Amino acid sequence: MPSAALKNTEYVVDEFSSLIDDSSTTVGSILILARQARHESLERVSKSLRISEAYLAALEVDDRARMPEMVYTIGFLKTYSHYLGLDAEAMVAKFKSQFTQSLKAETLIFPVPAPERSIPSATLVLLASGLAMLIVIAWLYLRPSTEVIDEFQHLSPVVTGETDAELMAPVEEISANAKPEENKVQQQEIISDPKEYTQAHPIFPVPDTRPYEETRALKVQLRENGIYLGEGKTFTIHAKEDSWVEVRNQKGEVLLSKTLKAGDSEELPAVPNQTLSTGNAGGISFFVNGRYYSGLGKDAEVMKGKILHFMHAPVEG
Repeated sequence: MPSAALKNTEYVVDEFSSLIDDSSTTVGSILILARQARHESLERVSKSLRISEAYLAALEVDDRARMPEMVYTIGFLKTYSHYLGLDAEAMVAKFKSQFTQSLKAETLIFPVPAPERSIPSATLVLLASGLAMLIVIAWLYLRPSTEVIDEFQHLSPVVTGETDAELMAPVEEISANAKPEENKVQQQEIISDPKEYTQAHPIFPVPDTRPYEETRALKVQLRENGIYLGEGKTFTIHAKEDSWVEVRNQKGEVLLSKTLKAGDSEELPAVPNQTLSTGNAGGISFFVNGRYYSGLGKDAEVMKGKILHFMHAPVEG
């Protein structure tokens, strides 16, 4: 964890609060002024916060087209504002207001349908009529014959030794006066294989295609007071999908704030009272002391400031 990411956690209210409240200023211009006041380059800030320099540059020039999805952009803006000593919540509110106004300014241009001709031309009618006549003539010429030929007329009839009356005799019904054991035997004789009558095709088991870790994963215990992951000295956050993740210690200092790409992992010390925030709870999992924990939440579910407990969850009464 770079030490520079832990500096200036107090807000510089007197210097920049008036700029934030001024509707004529933009979020990007305030970020540039605050960074220049600290005499820091964008490259250095990017390395300190572990956020892509391209995303930070997009925030500074208010280029929404180059920013990631909204939930990740808000997380990056909060982290950047904290680093510069700005009021992060006020900056997020200003960004949302600015973003909404830009949406209202956009105009939607719908395509104008081409005019339709109500009456087809005479040439098109003649071509369609000729094609229809050719189809009818071809069908009459090529249609199959309806004559039925008995391909087995040369064979002799099969002699079974049973009369027609015996073959047409109904199956003996189960006696209502018989004992249950006798009825059971009769049912087994009539229906030798019940599967033939219950399903036309057997249902084969579908192989489990999930990763091996998923098949043996433990369920994350989520309570009102936080997330329980089990005991361990360190823990690893693993991204199954692209997910923005932020971890802070009990003093509120940022230990990790970045977008983990699918397959990325970050290992951190398992100390008490750490908080976790993420923009995609269903996209991350955890490794603690050799155990795999999954099922934190749904895809794209936002979680904010959840306390991490490295102990077994209490039993609910």
